[in-house]
Amino acid sequence: MRVVKIIAWIFSIYIIQTVFGEFINIMGTVPDLLLAFILIFAFHEWNYKTVAYVTLSCAVLAGSSVGQQFSLDVLAMSAAAVLVHGLSERARFIPKPVRVECALAVSAAVISAAGYFIIYKSMGIAVITGSILPHTAYTVVCGCIMYPIVVKTLFPKQNKKVFII
Repeated sequence: MRVVKIIAWIFSIYIIQTVFGEFINIMGTVPDLLLAFILIFAFHEWNYKTVAYVTLSCAVLAGSSVGQQFSLDVLAMSAAAVLVHGLSERARFIPKPVRVECALAVSAAVISAAGYFIIYKSMGIAVITGSILPHTAYTVVCGCIMYPIVVKTLFPKQNKKVFII
């Protein structure tokens, strides 16, 4: 049942990001919902193989979209998921949603900047403020909205708290 939920999440996010991209676009940018899902999933999943399979499938879907650089998306999303999965138990004093959203902000900014630099071979302050920062902010906001929904549907056992008296 869990595998069906994961597949449903991946394809619904992919459909929202690609088909309805023109409707959810703000300032000419569409949020990277698959990256947000990958990082949320990698942060909460304990099994590394499952994280690798889900990351690879999401990265291949994201890279195969029109206008995307396939190798950049696959490598960057895979690296981000591996780093988030490896660092999921570090800095426990910071709440989990904050850690995930900080990782999402850094990953979205780096992927957006690398993609822009590969296409246009230049980078300036106008590009950063006009293209990279809006994309990063929009992705983080959508990640904040997705976080509780993904965690509640895919990881219900981790949310239960036991009070010991």
